[in-house]
Amino acid sequence: MGPDLYSPFSFGFCSVSIQSTSQFTPAQEIGNLLYVPGSYRFHTYSTTASYESKFSTADLQAGSLATGPYAQIRRELAHWEQTALGLSLGWSFLSFDVSSYAQVVSKQSSTDTRRDIYHEYVYATYDTQTRRPTGAIYDAETFHAFYLIPTGDPDVPGVPAFSPDPPPDPSKSSIGSTSKRELIVTAVSQYSLDVKFNDFGLTADWSFELTPWCQIGIAAGPTLNFLSYDYVGRTEWFLNGRRFASRQVADSETKAKAGVRAGIQVLCNLNKSGTCFLEFGGGYDWVDSVDINAGGYRAEIDASSWTGQCGMGIRF
Repeated sequence: MGPDLYSPFSFGFCSVSIQSTSQFTPAQEIGNLLYVPGSYRFHTYSTTASYESKFSTADLQAGSLATGPYAQIRRELAHWEQTALGLSLGWSFLSFDVSSYAQVVSKQSSTDTRRDIYHEYVYATYDTQTRRPTGAIYDAETFHAFYLIPTGDPDVPGVPAFSPDPPPDPSKSSIGSTSKRELIVTAVSQYSLDVKFNDFGLTADWSFELTPWCQIGIAAGPTLNFLSYDYVGRTEWFLNGRRFASRQVADSETKAKAGVRAGIQVLCNLNKSGTCFLEFGGGYDWVDSVDINAGGYRAEIDASSWTGQCGMGIRF
């Protein structure tokens, strides 16, 4: 319904279009120039939502223990009685896979409240010929349309008295019902990550001869690392336990990252001449992390780790 823009009346003149003529009760004449006002009824509803101010999230984390080949070439730069200084160029390769099972990574709960409201407007119908509230309807079956003016408008000529007198309030509303619905949205994610790691290091070492058969030393130096990965991530969204959306992304790339290595090493000779030896060592490798951003999915590969190695060497 809506008011006519050029109404000559104080309370406004309006046209009404309704779904069914049963919503409208026209004014009725109960005596000479005495009318009972008509009424127009309709129903509205409103929905409000309240939700938690924080959207809870969780990260997926996983680690992996990996083994791979290692090779090194060393040149002795200086030698003093029981100590020596050397420079080494080394390479190592690691390959590992990490994955996760489906886990809830985010959750949001909200409450929808619906209020059904019933309205009734009391009107005098206005007849354009007699300018009286006779309850006239025009073209009701096609358009369900009515001319209406509120009761008691002082500017309407010829409007008679209404029963009851004074006329009722032109409008009133009542809340018919209120209902609530709990909504819980969860996101469940899982991923798989295949990593191949090539490490090249240039280290300086200082060693001390414990016995003629055994030397111990420390080593440190920079590294250059080439990290290749294949990443697949998948997320499914659920509303009250029922899936309504899903998404999967994939990303592959090779990145070069700088690093630093520090550790200790022990060498044990296998023969009197010392041309063959066993080497044991361990330390820590720091490598700049690799960030993955695949269509909004973010992951971080942290290749920094404690390391250990063992092998056999030949001096020539």
